[in-house]
Amino acid sequence: MKTRLSGASRFLMTAALSAVIHPALAQVTGDGGLDGSFTPTVPTINSILTLVTNADGEIIITGDFTQIKDLDAASGYQTRYRVAKFSRGGILQAHAPVIGGSVLNATVEPDGSVLYMGSF
Repeated sequence: MKTRLSGASRFLMTAALSAVIHPALAQVTGDGGLDGSFTPTVPTINSILTLVTNADGEIIITGDFTQIKDLDAASGYQTRYRVAKFSRGGILQAHAPVIGGSVLNATVEPDGSVLYMGSF
């Protein structure tokens, strides 16, 4: 499980939680409950290797995935090569670098740029 603070009273986590509602990525509220409005879908928990947030609260995940499902179920899965970025509310962003190998780690620099590390 990976965790990251996402605000004063919330945190993000990767875990296998009720696969129907929160398959792999969930946001937990200050009272410990799951945020039912935050439901981005990653095919499997094992495919997420890194979870980071930037100064704007956007969420960046990295790993061994090539498909991500947005909150809008009608849009279906979208291609994301091992890196995906979500808004603070869990909406998939256009950020879609094409990376040809596993992204094992990521870090957000003070200027907002993101460094990706892995086998590529």
